[in-house]
Amino acid sequence: MIPKPYDWDGVLMNTRPIVLIETARKILSKILSDRISMACSKFNVLQGDNFSVLKGTSTQSLVFAVRSVIEDAIEKDRELWLVLQDMRKAYNSVGWHHLRASLRHVKMCERFIRFFGGIHEDRVNRVMTDFGLSGGYKVYDGLDQDEVFLLLLWRIFYDLFLCEVKRHEQLCGYWIDTKFVSKSGRIESGGGLTSYFLAGAFVNDTIWVGNCQASTQYALNITSEFFVINDISINSEKTVAIPINQGVKVASLNICGQPISIAKKGEAHWYLGIFLSTERLSKPSVAKAHVDVRFFVNVVLRKDITDKQFSYLVSAVLQPIVAYRIQFSFVSFNVCRKWDVLVRKDLRSKACLPHDFPDAALHHSSLYGLKPFEQVQSEGKIAALMVFSNAYGILGHLFRHRFLDLQILSWAPLDLLQFLVRLRVSPVNNFLAGIVKIFLDNELALVNNLPTVFRSPGQFLLSSVLGKSLYFDLVKSFKRFGVTFGDQFFDKKGVLLDWKTFHRWKRLDPCGPVSHWFMVSSEFLKGQGYSFSGSIGYAEKLGLNILGSEEFSVVKDRMHDVWSGFFEVFTDGSLKNAGSAEVACGAVAYFPVLNKSIGVAVRGLLSSTLAELQAVALALECVPSSSTVVLRLNSQAAIDACVSEMSLVAPDFHNQCWLERRHIFNLVRDKDLSMSWVKVKGHSGIPDNVKADLAAEAASGSPFSLCADVHEHFLVAEGIAVSGNARHFVRNIFQSICCARWEAGPGCDVVPNAIIGCINWVVTAEV
Repeated sequence: MIPKPYDWDGVLMNTRPIVLIETARKILSKILSDRISMACSKFNVLQGDNFSVLKGTSTQSLVFAVRSVIEDAIEKDRELWLVLQDMRKAYNSVGWHHLRASLRHVKMCERFIRFFGGIHEDRVNRVMTDFGLSGGYKVYDGLDQDEVFLLLLWRIFYDLFLCEVKRHEQLCGYWIDTKFVSKSGRIESGGGLTSYFLAGAFVNDTIWVGNCQASTQYALNITSEFFVINDISINSEKTVAIPINQGVKVASLNICGQPISIAKKGEAHWYLGIFLSTERLSKPSVAKAHVDVRFFVNVVLRKDITDKQFSYLVSAVLQPIVAYRIQFSFVSFNVCRKWDVLVRKDLRSKACLPHDFPDAALHHSSLYGLKPFEQVQSEGKIAALMVFSNAYGILGHLFRHRFLDLQILSWAPLDLLQFLVRLRVSPVNNFLAGIVKIFLDNELALVNNLPTVFRSPGQFLLSSVLGKSLYFDLVKSFKRFGVTFGDQFFDKKGVLLDWKTFHRWKRLDPCGPVSHWFMVSSEFLKGQGYSFSGSIGYAEKLGLNILGSEEFSVVKDRMHDVWSGFFEVFTDGSLKNAGSAEVACGAVAYFPVLNKSIGVAVRGLLSSTLAELQAVALALECVPSSSTVVLRLNSQAAIDACVSEMSLVAPDFHNQCWLERRHIFNLVRDKDLSMSWVKVKGHSGIPDNVKADLAAEAASGSPFSLCADVHEHFLVAEGIAVSGNARHFVRNIFQSICCARWEAGPGCDVVPNAIIGCINWVVTAEV
């Protein structure tokens, strides 16, 4: 037995027992455990928010989720309650009756249940003492601590409880919402992302996330019921509540009848290797990392080791520890430089090098390869970005919320992963803002080379006219008036608006004198000869009532006006002149309830299936949330693609239409749509289908492509990844930068982007 940090005083409860198990049993258990884990991961069997045990899970996921809700609460001044729950002897409380029910609930093979039941029910343990083995005793409850199955069985057992908890998320969980902003600067009445998060766990370390003290107590009451049924004890000494923006205090919290201590203002508590506090998210974790660095250099300096051994210990021990401590904290350049100075000082001492030996030489891969701590921070955070931008479930939702919030907060016209600019948002309290700063500091650019359908058609960005610098000088005024695109300064006939007309169009208070930002923008638009001819003329020319980007929001508003909970939509994709240089492709969604069609030209890799999928996405963009939608398509391949996508956990990057399919998946999920897919034979004579066919042929020559307001959907991050392991990929990029700077010699300016190119996000990544 291993004693705990305090004196065990002859009491077995104060020890950690180690169970010795037969080797043959361990081998068999390992084989079965791997197969079960693989099946659970592949088919997403375990639905509870437990980020452990299975391949691809880590503490990083849960810490990111907690950090996201804390940032949201601080940024939006909302009340948030976190409860760090600690169980006492959790595995010893798992009874076979409830474990068997859990295994049957996930449809486990009965032969395996009987196999494990025989092991679990017929156990006899003996204790090794200084006087030999004790007498045997039968074990009636609990999981052996050294059993290979231990963590997997615990997750299956605990998953039922976490799934039940998710049913109460909307009632007492913390809700994080992001309202979509329309072109006119108004908050969309029917648009927005809303997610709920009540509880997350890593093995048995559970954290509760409530929107107020009363709702948090309600969740803890559910927990108490589960623990009483399973005879699980709570360690009240290690269980603590952390309030943020605390409202009216009604009473103290309790779980299983035991009171829970509430953290005081500024008090930090340890959870999964990082510190959580009522304020100053980064300060406690950075302070702990600083202590670790000083402790390491002081201890290792006294050890009789070589310079190479010291370099190895820094890269293999110290830097991974620091990287974990600061994984969701932003460390300033000055702090990183202080840590580098401490490490380099010890390294020079071990290598008997003079104090004026160049720092760059110590960091070069051909010598010691000592990575600067700023690079360690950058590698970890960029790799985390790539992983979470590909995440699904609550992690994917939270990532989208935080990045969209940051985009709207900074009023960036494009996603901030590609529209890199200095933000007026502190990276200390905004993790993603810190990542944007890292990209800018390292002169890195991110490019999605896949054809994207999410650019605004028939529109030009105001930032492309004014330039990034001037645009962000005036960004506060643009945000106030909801201005992002240059076409917002023109009427539908292409005439530049004056100040009074613009003010009236925005339905604002009396305009007063012309604002500086409007005057500057108008002068730039005039001087560079910009104009905007809306899609009305094109639609009238065709005589088919096809609407382009300018009328897109009008159709959405009309759909909300006639909303009855049910919509029927006819879609069609047309491919003309296939195999020739004049190939053209169009997509149309026809709405019988409005007698209107929205038609667009399809860009990129052309096919009739791709066109039909874009038509489906176009239809779902307009449909209000929580609707029942019957889509009548001409393409069976498009129907099969949509239906199969709904059953996938992550995108299938090997499919050439994965981006369009994932767009449809996100729209159905985010809008909570009930879908029916119906195959309609092309040119069947059905009046509504004939209208869709004619419109699709005409739309192939349209100057417009698929429309999605950049402030309505942040989907560019969908599928962002790199080849192989994300961390290794990012590490190689920074190594290229370091070597290039060394080889250039003193006095030479090296632009890393010119050497390594842009990071190309193509295939899936793993941590």
